[in-house]
Amino acid sequence: MIERAAANILDHFLRVPAGRTVAVVYPPEKAAVAEALARGLAERGCPPLPLPVPDEVAGLPESVLAAFGNLDLGLIVLLSHRLFARQGLAALFVMRDGQPSLDVECSPLFVDTVIAADSFLRVYSSDPAEDQAHLTRLRDSLPAEGLVRVTAPGGTDLVFRARQWQACAHTEVLTAPVEGTAEGRIVADLSLFYGLVTAPVELPLGAGRLTEMTCATPDDRLFRMYEEEMQRRCAEDSANAVLAEVGVGGNGGAIPSGILMEDEAVRGTGHFCFGDNSRYGGANASDWHGGTVVVRGPAFQSVD
Repeated sequence: MIERAAANILDHFLRVPAGRTVAVVYPPEKAAVAEALARGLAERGCPPLPLPVPDEVAGLPESVLAAFGNLDLGLIVLLSHRLFARQGLAALFVMRDGQPSLDVECSPLFVDTVIAADSFLRVYSSDPAEDQAHLTRLRDSLPAEGLVRVTAPGGTDLVFRARQWQACAHTEVLTAPVEGTAEGRIVADLSLFYGLVTAPVELPLGAGRLTEMTCATPDDRLFRMYEEEMQRRCAEDSANAVLAEVGVGGNGGAIPSGILMEDEAVRGTGHFCFGDNSRYGGANASDWHGGTVVVRGPAFQSVD
């Protein structure tokens, strides 16, 4: 699986020109992936430059900072939550095509999502061409811009006005609902951003905003964590209560794992996020985008 994921990255997500030296920045947990990428680069006539970032280092090593500014290098950055949070790295991120990427000029450039190593391998070992074909069919099957109803066996029943649906990379199709239009309820029965659901969480919405959070098991640990985080975020900025994204998973390798960025890519699932939607063409600006929940088996239909 590691070799297949590395080959997919090099052949479908990077397009490395022969002879270009490519720096590979990686944390310890993704060392095996970095090694596979280095072998693949060498096989393609591109000298690899491995740049490990040890866990115990507080800031980014000078070798990494130098690579970010070296326009003669290509760049692969494998992330962990620890590496993303390091001084000087998070501040370098910008949004490109709806996805976070480093604000550097190295070319070619590949930056993975902040996702655990096992999830990373499952997502990137999936056939990119088949994923893209599936996402295109999925996007074309969803109701065009207008009023949309989404229902799911777990109890989700939500109406919203969709903007244009966008196919993102090899993982999902999404839209930013028009602000103020979402009405109904979301019932998270697969995962919250803390892990796989142990008791379904109901999120009623009115006028496009989260109005309440309930759980049949009020003392459920994941629910309490989710509730506390959302209350804090909404208190910080009222824009964070706005439904920002409705997405549908489309990756053929992803499985429900409790790792949110993998769960929301699983085929046959839908996900909902709150806060900033300006990155997807919306008008609700915030410095936070999150509160994601994932549901099983969503169905979408136009509302007359």
